[in-house]
Amino acid sequence: MARRHAKATPRIDENVWQQVETLIRDEWSPEQIVGRLEDEQGVCISYEWIYQYIYADKRSGGDLYRCLRCQKPRRKRYSSYERRSIIPKLISIDERPAIVHTRQRLGDWEGDTVTGKGHRSALVTLLERKSLYTVIRAVRCKTAEGVRKAVRCGLRPYRDRVDTITYDNCRELADHEGIISFVSSPVVLAANDAMPDQAGGPLKRLIKRISSTRESVILSAACDSGTLSLNRGEASCARCPSYTSKPGDAGGFSLVSIISGSFTKPNTSGAVLNMSGCESRVDASGGVVLVRQQKKGWSRIWCQPGHRLTDCIGFRANRNVQSLLCNRGNTLQGVESGELVWVSLDEHGMKINPLISWYDNIQSNPRDLVIVYPYRLFRSDFNQDERVDVRVMFNVMEHRIPQKYGGALDAIDQNYQLPEPEKLGVIYLFDGNNLSLHPNSEPNLKKLYTFLEKYTKNSEE
Repeated sequence: MARRHAKATPRIDENVWQQVETLIRDEWSPEQIVGRLEDEQGVCISYEWIYQYIYADKRSGGDLYRCLRCQKPRRKRYSSYERRSIIPKLISIDERPAIVHTRQRLGDWEGDTVTGKGHRSALVTLLERKSLYTVIRAVRCKTAEGVRKAVRCGLRPYRDRVDTITYDNCRELADHEGIISFVSSPVVLAANDAMPDQAGGPLKRLIKRISSTRESVILSAACDSGTLSLNRGEASCARCPSYTSKPGDAGGFSLVSIISGSFTKPNTSGAVLNMSGCESRVDASGGVVLVRQQKKGWSRIWCQPGHRLTDCIGFRANRNVQSLLCNRGNTLQGVESGELVWVSLDEHGMKINPLISWYDNIQSNPRDLVIVYPYRLFRSDFNQDERVDVRVMFNVMEHRIPQKYGGALDAIDQNYQLPEPEKLGVIYLFDGNNLSLHPNSEPNLKKLYTFLEKYTKNSEE
C-alpha cells in the first residue's frame, strides 16, 4: 500500500504548472515547453500531461485552450508508425556508419523541420553533429519538393563536407533521392522520431539556440551599441546601459524574461523585458524595459528601474492594447512576500495598481507558520459580459508547530504532517480597462487580510 501511495504522489510542483501556464499564454507549444523546462531547470514533464492540464482547465471554465496554436480537436493516433513510414526506398538508420555516433569527424549532419504558426510556413534546419554549426532555411510550404530545395540551397556551400544526413521518418523527406544526387552521400531516415544519440542532444540545443537568437534581437534594443552578449545561450548586455544607475559597469544587464504583446499602441509588436543587475538594490532587480518593433528594427521606449514583473497574464483593453496582471514579490531572510498588481502601460512608463498581497514564511523555519499564497489563476467570463475575468486561488494556513520541533522545516524533515491549507478564491472582473473585485469575493478577501494583519501585528510587537 505504501508503494502505491508513493507512486500516486504528484511529481510536478505547482510552481512548474504556473510556468507552463504562463508559457502557453505566450503561445508556446506544449512540445516547446517540455524542451525548455528540461534544458533550463532539469524538469521532466510529458507534453501529454500539459495537454491534459489544458483540457482540465477548459472543463473548469478556463480559456487556456484558446492559446493553443492548433485549435483542431485532438484525437488519439493509432497505427501512426505504419502511416508515416511509407517512403520509397527508405534507408534505415542501422545502415549509418558507426563513426557518426562518435562525433569525431566533420561532415555528419542532422536535419529537421520546424512548423510555424498556423502551419503556413516552416523552417528546415541542418545541424553539423561535431561543430554544432547550424544552417536554417525557410520554406513556404512543408512539402517534399520544398524541403529538397531548401536542403540543396543550405548545403550548397558545404557539399564537399557532407558525408551523411540523418532525418527522422517524415513525409516531407519523401524526395530523399533528390538530396542524395545533389550531395553524393547517403541520406539516412530514422525508423522513428527519436533518433539514437540525438534525443535530448544537438537538436534540443538547436531549438534553444533559435530561441536565444530571437531574444538577442529583442534585447539589442535595451543594450548600448556593441554591448550585446550571448554566453551559453543566455542573452545579456555585457555592460550596463547608459540609462541605468551604473552606466558602463561590467557587471552586466541580464535578461530574466520577455512578455510579448501589443502595449501602448494598437496593432504593434512590443515586448516587456524584465532585467536584472545595474541597479544599487539588494535584490538586484534591474528594472522593466519596454521595446517596440519598428521598420528599422527594435527600439527602446522607456525603462523603469527597480521593478520586476513575473507570472504575467495579458488582458486586451478597449483601445486594443494589452494590460497585465503580474506577480511582484521578494524574499528576505526566508520570508516570501509580495502582491498581485495590475499594470497599465503608456508611452511614458507603467502604472502599477496593487490588488492583493500575499505572504509565506515557511522557508524561515518558524514556529508560527503563516501562509497566504496564490497558487493558481483561472481566466474565464465570470459575469457573462463577453470579457475575460480572472479568479485567483490562494492556499491559506495558520499553524503552530509543536514545541518538540525546532521549526516548520525541521518538523517536515521529521515527517511531521502539516494540515491541509484552506483554499480561497478571489474573482476580479475586467471591464475593458481595469480589474475590480467581484462583490461575492469580498468575504474571502477580508479573510485573507485577517491572516496578513495578524502577522503584521505580531511582527511589530
